[in-house]
Amino acid sequence: MEIGTTIVRRTLQELTRELENQFLLLEEQTVAPTMKEMTARETKEAETFLKKKNLLEKTNELIGKSGVIGEHTNRLLMYLIFTSRKTNNPLHCISLGSSGVGKTPR
Repeated sequence: MEIGTTIVRRTLQELTRELENQFLLLEEQTVAPTMKEMTARETKEAETFLKKKNLLEKTNELIGKSGVIGEHTNRLLMYLIFTSRKTNNPLHCISLGSSGVGKTPR
């Protein structure tokens, strides 16, 4: 099957134009995430929680109550890795598991 270079060039140009248009539409539709302001009560509760003894154990318990079953050490380790995103040198991890077991954090 032979196709002339002119047809291929025009088709690629049209495709490129359409992709650029779609990209521009997506950029326009993207809404910047908004920061939720904590109330004074929420701030006080958070500060109280953060000052508790055995903070990591209590955090791990709450992670378990949120639905992460088992893997006590791994779930806490991943929590600490995920929270490192706020630092200048964030940590990274690879999570291996069967399809559909909930590896993606939400």
